[in-house]
Amino acid sequence: MSHRTIWKYDLVIAHTGVVLEVPFGARALSVGIEGPGLAVWFEVPETDAPRSPYSLFVAFTGKELPPVMFCRILGTIKHPDGRVVHVFDLMQ
Repeated sequence: MSHRTIWKYDLVIAHTGVVLEVPFGARALSVGIEGPGLAVWFEVPETDAPRSPYSLFVAFTGKELPPVMFCRILGTIKHPDGRVVHVFDLMQ
């Protein structure tokens, strides 16, 4: 029997792609501020599933967006340092 859980991963704040190793089948739910930085929360259907890469893109307001067609915005966050950060799920 599988048990779904929510997992949190810290994100590096940079105008770049981010690849996280998450359990296969995990789905990004949201982003937010956690402590001094950004975090993303995932729904994980099988905690013992093999890990697979999951790609996100972190962009600042006024910067170029990711050069991919299939992406969705996970959220927009005002960081405590004043920057506005947009996190995209590259939906591979």
